Amino acid sequence: MSDAEKTFGNKLVVVTGAGSGIGRAIALGFAANGARIVAADLDLAAVTSVCELIAARGGTAHARQVDVSAAADMERFADWVRTEVGVPDVVGFTSTPIARSARYVGLPPGEVEQVREKTIRALRRRGSRRRRSPWR
Repeated sequence: MSDAEKTFGNKLVVVTGAGSGIGRAIALGFAANGARIVAADLDLAAVTSVCELIAARGGTAHARQVDVSAAADMERFADWVRTEVGVPDVVGFTSTPIARSARYVGLPPGEVEQVREKTIRALRRRGSRRRRSPWR
């Protein structure tokens, strides 16, 4: 079966945190189902390894080093994706630096979830002020 005939045939999928763990699994899973992948992670060597594995299996993948906790880095990343690869069909943010940091300072699990929710709300508000997705 060609990639075009697969579930995500020729769709563009961006995955952050793709160098390991669930992000890696998500990138590999989408690629196995025909998607073109932009895999991002703070660890460039790890994400490059994932992209090489995707390519060895016949897929298409681009590795990028990105710090998702840095707004300017994410803006540059979104601009690069849009300009060089195209507008993504799916964007998966699997890295959670804020939640991870909160655990280290001893917040209980319920408060970690509140930090995540507040972050998501803040990002949505920021996006509504801009009146456009950074991916478009």
